[in-house]
Amino acid sequence: MDLSWGGRLVVSLTTKDWIYIGALVVNVIALGFTGWSVRRQAKATDLNGYFQIRDQFSTAWRRFKDVKDGPEEDRKFELTEIFNLLEAASHLYNKRRLYGATRDMVQDFLRDMIPSVLSNEYAKGVYLSGISSPKTYSEIRRFARTNKIRGVPQQ
Repeated sequence: MDLSWGGRLVVSLTTKDWIYIGALVVNVIALGFTGWSVRRQAKATDLNGYFQIRDQFSTAWRRFKDVKDGPEEDRKFELTEIFNLLEAASHLYNKRRLYGATRDMVQDFLRDMIPSVLSNEYAKGVYLSGISSPKTYSEIRRFARTNKIRGVPQQ
């Protein structure tokens, strides 16, 4: 019986070789499972991050409303905090740190909130006065340009 080169290879393998091959197969399967698990965990982390952004934004709005009739300095501070949250969320979106449905939800959230906040003349004035360099609120401006949001001063 004349064996091909593959047949001769299989016949010449020792028990030790078969153990190594088996271990290699198990490791490849384990690596695939690990990759799958990491991907699922990343999706869960993204969604949790979205809920945290929403919660922080709600808290910032409440703080702003609490000082609405207070000193000008307090109102500006709280409004600046809102802009900083919008900047952070825009940064995560623009730098593609969010994926799938979470990315879509953050995009919808920002598309609603940015024009809503900046439609107020007082807020727009605080926004403009807060721009101290080309980098200030650059992620908000970039998000607005990319998503064709009107009414966002580009500096």
